Amino acid sequence: MSDTTQAVSVKSIRSPHGTRAAAVVTAVIVPAVIWALAVPVGDLELVVPQSGSPMEITLVPVLLSSAVASLAAWAFLVLLERFTGKAKMIWTIAAVVLLAVSFLPLASPEVSAATRAVLVLMHLAVAAVLILGFLRDDRLRRSG
Repeated sequence: MSDTTQAVSVKSIRSPHGTRAAAVVTAVIVPAVIWALAVPVGDLELVVPQSGSPMEITLVPVLLSSAVASLAAWAFLVLLERFTGKAKMIWTIAAVVLLAVSFLPLASPEVSAATRAVLVLMHLAVAAVLILGFLRDDRLRRSG
């Protein structure tokens, strides 16, 4: 690989968009892996109560919800960056608050302990990947 190609490759990996995209992809993959370990491998049935009939948590909703949440988080951060110099701080506080709110439905006594544990782990994993990944792009920008 030539020096020019290597410099371009490293620069594209270190760009904030590349780092954020990698965080989004990781934030979709990690809960899917947790689901796969819990449901097919661990033989758990993830079911949450709803009005009417209970909803079984399958792989598709895990992938879709983590993708939508991750992309919305990225869009919100980009929007904040356009209008304020404190975007990262505001975004991080909002992310932590939304994480806490996401636990509220899991407090229902109708949710089994196993389902609650797996879903809490998924929520924490997505939040950790996004928060750390989106904060990391700022450190890369300063060092690059």
